[in-house]
Amino acid sequence: MKVSKKAKGLVDYTSAYNHPAEDMQQPEMSAEEEAALLAMYEDEMRERAENAATRKQLEEQAKKNLEDILYIPGAIGKRLAYLFEKKGIEQKDFARQVGVSRTTLYRYLSEKTAPTKKKLLIIIEALDMDVEDFCFEPNDFPKWVQSLEADAVRRHDIFQLRERLMGELSQNNFTYQYNGHPVRLPRKYYLILKASLESSFRVLDLLAHDKDEE
Repeated sequence: MKVSKKAKGLVDYTSAYNHPAEDMQQPEMSAEEEAALLAMYEDEMRERAENAATRKQLEEQAKKNLEDILYIPGAIGKRLAYLFEKKGIEQKDFARQVGVSRTTLYRYLSEKTAPTKKKLLIIIEALDMDVEDFCFEPNDFPKWVQSLEADAVRRHDIFQLRERLMGELSQNNFTYQYNGHPVRLPRKYYLILKASLESSFRVLDLLAHDKDEE
């Protein structure tokens, strides 16, 4: 009998909840528990599909922005100069890192010439950035700077951290290595971890802060 991908996925999803060493001790699921697990599985598959579609759209836009920015006078040089100052990057060291002369790097920074697409990708990687972030709004430097600064604020905001962590914990997608294989975190430990973090983060509600608008 042919097993559908959905059925096989549910079997894998169900078995992944159990620690290998505890399999013999697990009681059989009731019909209600199995239905709940199926609903959870379907929700997770739907969310993964939506995330994949969004990710694909972002990647396509990043590719277009990469092509565009190469032909916008000064766009790359302004961004490099801004990032060098913000990150405290030494031109001599960076030129060596990306395989260009200091003169060539100076020409990039002074907007006298632009790197090739291949070299720009090397530069972006050396800056520890994504193409998507570096090439965002290729025609609008002020908006690009504003986006970077807003992102930096979000990364350091404790309430944003809580939102990100609890969002990640909304579904049990966590694994660990067991006998050389990835195993899903057992549900009982996942629930303990989630409850502990929720309890710890409640202290933030004692702080006066600007709440996000609904």
